[in-house]
Amino acid sequence: MKKRNIIITIIIVIVVVISSIALWYNISNKSKLTNEVEENIVGLKTDLDNQVDMMRINIVLLKAKLAIQIEKSQYNAEQELDKALMYISDAKSKVGKSSNKILNELKQLVIKAKESVIKGSSEAKDDIDASIFKTESMIKNTKSEINVEATLLKARLAAVSENTYDSAYKYLEEAKRWYKHNNYRALKTMDSTSQEMIKKINEAQKYLKEKKDEAGVLISDILLKASELVKDDDQ
Repeated sequence: MKKRNIIITIIIVIVVVISSIALWYNISNKSKLTNEVEENIVGLKTDLDNQVDMMRINIVLLKAKLAIQIEKSQYNAEQELDKALMYISDAKSKVGKSSNKILNELKQLVIKAKESVIKGSSEAKDDIDASIFKTESMIKNTKSEINVEATLLKARLAAVSENTYDSAYKYLEEAKRWYKHNNYRALKTMDSTSQEMIKKINEAQKYLKEKKDEAGVLISDILLKASELVKDDDQ
């Protein structure tokens, strides 16, 4: 009888131990899974934040190029490059060592571009282009209002010469596709703002085909509206 009780006790102890191990294992796995999910969410948010930062830097660099190439304004170019340096400093505070290194390289390019602008050097445009190229190499293929603004800036820059009207037309087509598809996905219909933007883009493309100078003026109007939409979205 005693032997039987001892065996039962041993069995109970084994069951309790196994149950405890199983419970701990499940809790541990659930905890591990929860941590992984949380890390992925944080990682995704950080990645998206970084993309927005880089797109903002890209926007002001394109505006600096616009100031030099079209407005012929050294002051405006300097102002936009100062903004780029400010955005770079802000982005650096959010990333790790490897990204910081790349941002430092970009910072040096922007500083060089600003020095060229201040000196009135003929290399200013090329130096700004180098900064833009570096920035765009860091931007993933994402679409957002701020990225469309960058596309419209490129269209405006291309519309400065008949030799690049075809490029301007293609950039406008890219922006138009975004306004169509993004709103369809979000609303299953296009809102009046998107319809207005598409209408203006179609008109600008018509001017480009006809080689009319009005194309650049209209693209500037479209760009201004797009910039306002980005500001409204941020508020």
